[in-house]
Amino acid sequence: MFSFKILRSTSATVCLLLLATLSVYLFADEKSIMESRSLAQTYQKQGNYRDAWQIYQKLAVQANNPDAGVVHDLQQGIACLQQLNRISEMDEFRESVLKVHANQPLVLWKLAESYIQGPHYGYIIDGEFIRGHQRGGNRFINTHEQDRLIALKLMNQAIEKLKNGDDAELASNIYFDTAEYYLSGREGQNAWKLQILTDLNETPDFASVGAEPGSFFRGGPSGGPEGAPVDDAGDPVYYRVPASFETAKNDGERWRWML
Repeated sequence: MFSFKILRSTSATVCLLLLATLSVYLFADEKSIMESRSLAQTYQKQGNYRDAWQIYQKLAVQANNPDAGVVHDLQQGIACLQQLNRISEMDEFRESVLKVHANQPLVLWKLAESYIQGPHYGYIIDGEFIRGHQRGGNRFINTHEQDRLIALKLMNQAIEKLKNGDDAELASNIYFDTAEYYLSGREGQNAWKLQILTDLNETPDFASVGAEPGSFFRGGPSGGPEGAPVDDAGDPVYYRVPASFETAKNDGERWRWML
């Protein structure tokens, strides 16, 4: 009986020591992230975007970085790349963040937002898409539709992940912005495109894209809306709320369902 009490006491002591060690480790880890972010912010304010970028890049792919922290580091990392005129590295950065934080709806949402914000241009060089302006670039392309597709796929993933949580405000924001992203590039004279059902299983194809109006170099399309879309009978096209997202016949109905 005495030996049993000693054993139980020893086990409890070991557990407490392990918990204490783990708590210290987690606190130190969190402190390390905060200290690193603070240093990056200092560099950024000083105009030292290179060193700030290097820190944000590492922080954004740390598995123990909270989702709000990841979003901050993602956004500021992209801002630094823009200041450094290293737009070509944005996609690789975003993909690396996605690999680590694919289960976090907030991160998925903000990744999608970054694609919607652009820039929507680049070049095909040796068969590979390189985002941004490139000296001596080969074929210039406008990537608005491809970026929209990537964003919608990410938002679709975010909505799936919402099913595992109970954050009503986050869900509301994600659904609202998904509706906005369905409208991307469908304003004014392009409103007819809402009649198309975007294939969310499709892989964005950059190789077959052309230099469409609205590019960085060539300016936006001229002229204004020329009337509302109509059906074969000449009647205006209305988008009704479908019974479910899966039964939507076009992006217009998907847009209505998200709202």
